[in-house]
Formats: sequence, structure tokens, C-alpha cells
Amino acid sequence: MAPSGHSIIKTYMKRHSALLGGELSCHFFFNDRYFGYDDGIYAMLRLFEILIANASSLQQELELFPQKYSSPEYRLRCNEEEKAEIVQAVKQSFEQRLDVTSITIDGIRGKMPYGWGIIRASNTNSEICLRFESDTPHGLQTVKEDFLKVLQPFFSPAVLESVR
Repeated sequence: MAPSGHSIIKTYMKRHSALLGGELSCHFFFNDRYFGYDDGIYAMLRLFEILIANASSLQQELELFPQKYSSPEYRLRCNEEEKAEIVQAVKQSFEQRLDVTSITIDGIRGKMPYGWGIIRASNTNSEICLRFESDTPHGLQTVKEDFLKVLQPFFSPAVLESVR
């Protein structure tokens, strides 16, 4: 796990001898034959290679992964000066809860028994980024609500409703 950003991920991969890295934005980095690939065509060819080697279909390979319910990435506009304050408020709120495990590599990722969510300040824009995941649709909604409750002082109800 590494903070977001092309160059940061490549640095972490080199440091930890990772064979594969990626971002939600569909950037994939390969480090097993030549370090530096971040190319959709190359990623697709590597997928074909796996399918051929395993004599399987894409559907068969996908069935190996557990079913997850994920949100899109939400980007909420805010003042540049407020980004750190907003992320810090979520961090402090979750530190008070016994059912939350926090990872603070890049913003805060709060892991609850029913799912996880992440909030981080954008590196490039005046906005914060949010994303959520769970094993169930109900868990996904619950983890969203955990984050939205803490964000109420910073955003209008209409903005928060766009995340629901």
C-alpha cells in the first residue's frame, strides 16, 4: 500500500521489490520483466498471457476473486487551505472508535467490520477524494454514512447527498 501518484508508486515498488502495482485510475505498473510499464496495451497483453497459460476464460479468472461492492471515486471541491483540516477531522473522529482500524499512509483509510473507506487530499486540485468498499451493499452504505457524518460541518447537504 502506498500513497497515490505515479512516481510515488514506482518508488514504493522498487523499494519493496513489488512485481505489480496499480491505482484506481487503472494505471498498472509491472516490475517483473521491465520496470516502468504503465501502458494499457501492455497490461492487456499480460492478461491474455495469463488466460492462455491457465487455459481459462476471463470469467473463470474473475470468479477467483471475492465479490466486492465498491463506490466510484468521489471528488468534493473545497478550499485548498481546508483539505488538511477536513482529513484531520475524519482521522480524529475515527481514532475515538474501537471498531475502526486506521491506516494513514495517504489521508486516512478507516477499516470497519463491514467495510472500509478512504479520504485523502488531492495532490493536484482543491478537493478531497473519497472511496468506499464492502462485502455487501448494506455495508457499503454504512461505511459511506460513517464518513459523511464527520464531513457534515464542512460541506452542504446537497454536496454530501451526491455521495450517497
